[in-house]
Amino acid sequence: DDPRELGLAARDWLIGHPAPADLNLYLEDDLVIQDQLFVEKILWMAQRSNHQCVLLPHRYELTRRLDLPPRLLIDGDIDHGEIEEWHRPSAGIATGVFRGHTGLQFDCPKNPHSGCFGISRSQLLVLRERELPRDGFVGPLETAATYTVGCAFLLLKPSLKNRQFLMIEHGHPSYLGYLNPDR
Repeated sequence: DDPRELGLAARDWLIGHPAPADLNLYLEDDLVIQDQLFVEKILWMAQRSNHQCVLLPHRYELTRRLDLPPRLLIDGDIDHGEIEEWHRPSAGIATGVFRGHTGLQFDCPKNPHSGCFGISRSQLLVLRERELPRDGFVGPLETAATYTVGCAFLLLKPSLKNRQFLMIEHGHPSYLGYLNPDR
């Protein structure tokens, strides 16, 4: 009925699916996965954390400009007053080794939004037992993509020095306009 709640309806369908997969992905429709190991990395973190953490990617937009780096990270800092009840940023709270890559460090990010989440079957079953939020973080779309898992699990992103470990392209480059010198 309300197109703004499409993300919540998709999330509800995913969580309520009678036969959940080993890894269950929710993605906003403008995200592009370029990393062939994306799914494996998310499931790796769920398993390594005993299904207590959800690993989120850094979102980026391609700049396509020679005067800029090729990628612009778009999830900047946000005001934590409204989310401190369910998310507390902290740097370097986890480390890991993935496929021989050592020195990986993970943070509870200053901005937990990624426009997506991936959860294990165990994590999905935990969410299925809870009342899923209809609001609580920015708007319905952000609530579906972030607060759904944030109210039940510790949210992690790779530390900035390890940002390339898990990234996802924001295929609708709406943030690049902020780089315009006239704005």
